[in-house]
Amino acid sequence: MPRTRNGGGVSSATAGAAEVSVVVDVPALWSDEGRMKRELVVWAKAVSSMAIRETMMQC
Repeated sequence: MPRTRNGGGVSSATAGAAEVSVVVDVPALWSDEGRMKRELVVWAKAVSSMAIRETMMQC
């Protein structure tokens, strides 16, 4: 199902005898994805800084 940016949820249904509909709060997922991307960038900068510092100490 397509995502919507208007604050509405996206429903998905499971296959089988009983059909169950689950509403997902899409804007909350987008904000969480953005937070995870920012945390990953911060982590990558810290790791690269430590790697550079380690190589400078070996010289």
